[in-house]
Amino acid sequence: MSNEQQAELSRERGAGVGTNPDPKPLQMLSIVIPARDEEGCIESTVEHLHLELKLNGVPHEIVVVDDGSSDRTWEILIKAGDRMPELRAVKNEGRHGFGCAIQKGLDVMTGDAVVIMMADESDDCRDVVRYWQKLNEDYDYVFGSRFMKGGASSIIRGSSICSTAWPTSLSASFLPFV
Repeated sequence: MSNEQQAELSRERGAGVGTNPDPKPLQMLSIVIPARDEEGCIESTVEHLHLELKLNGVPHEIVVVDDGSSDRTWEILIKAGDRMPELRAVKNEGRHGFGCAIQKGLDVMTGDAVVIMMADESDDCRDVVRYWQKLNEDYDYVFGSRFMKGGASSIIRGSSICSTAWPTSLSASFLPFV
């Protein structure tokens, strides 16, 4: 579905910018990162993300869910958390798997908006800032795709497709992987 088709579908459904009759500014962004055996990249991922968010004035918490790693991922997260209070390392002690790790992160996050990001930094930290900015323009949700025409990130007004970033008040409606 093209961006134009998605925008038209959104208009038909009444979703998108300005649909909230009483918009309130968002207070904090939670970034949920599922991680399994990511010792080679997790430290740089959270450091780069934290720096980008801090430089752009985005209030945030970074929730990294260790999903049963057998390497040093957990140890690295604990050490990184000592110098980065915005980092919350969480162990997924239950059923493992990508969706289960995301659900665990959503269960413990405290922000009023959320972004799900990959541990290997295949998602651009600058896109997370753009998502925050769009959500604060009263977008219902935004998502990005490396596979869409135009590359890195596209801001779409409303759709029933699983989103990458959304205010948590909408989260129950947009989690088909749970």
